[in-house]
Parts: sequence; C-alpha cells; structure tokens
Amino acid sequence: MSGYFISHSNRQLQAVSSVLLLSSFTISATPSCVFPFIYHGKSYDSCTEVDSPNRPWCATTANYDKSPKWKYCSTKATPSCVFPFIYHGKSYDSCTEVDSPNRPWCATTANYDKSPQWKYCSTKGLTFMRSELY
Repeated sequence: MSGYFISHSNRQLQAVSSVLLLSSFTISATPSCVFPFIYHGKSYDSCTEVDSPNRPWCATTANYDKSPKWKYCSTKATPSCVFPFIYHGKSYDSCTEVDSPNRPWCATTANYDKSPQWKYCSTKGLTFMRSELY
C-alpha cells in the first residue's frame, strides 16, 4: 500500500510505500463565543477587553470562572445579530424598525439596554418586526 501520512513529530506530509496506519484523532473547529458569559463574577453580553487591552476576547463557555475556555474575537468581521435581544425592556426575536422607520436593525449583544451595540439588517430575504405607534 502506498500513500501519505502526516508526521506528528515534524508536522509534515510524508510519502510512504507500505504502511498500515491505525490512528484516532479529533478535528475540532474553533469554538464560538458564548453570550452571555460570566468572567470574574460579572456577566458579559459581547466581547470584552477586560484584562486584555486592545485585544477583545470572549468565553467559549457560559461560565469562564468554572470552565476557563476562551478565544480572541475578530476585530474585522461584521458582528452578527443576536436573537433574542432586549431593547428598552422588550425582547425581539428578529430585526425591528422600532425607532428606525423603514430601516430594520438588530442588536449585536443580547441586551442592548446594557451594552448598546447594533447594526442595520439586510432586508434581502429577511423578516422583521414592525411596530406601529398610534
């Protein structure tokens, strides 16, 4: 049997002429941020720079204090909408036009009231809540 294998000692692809490889390994993707998460007893709804100036990070578990797993947050990517989110004490499960007529938006944190971060939503193929005030 001929083929290739990855040498774990020097992380290079090596050709082999005859080999039987029995191996077990796990490939894991980069974990996602978990919001909200607890760090030093405080709840965070978005990436933070606490203890990491100019380098935002997030926990990849709900409670960093109990399970200290984390990753750096991307500073270039456009943040995603977080659903549901709280705005002025009300929960929203989709983009809304509240306080922004004809321009749907969403919070990029779980609680806009505590952490006012948001973005406009794409209206292409998107449903949103319209609130009419009379």
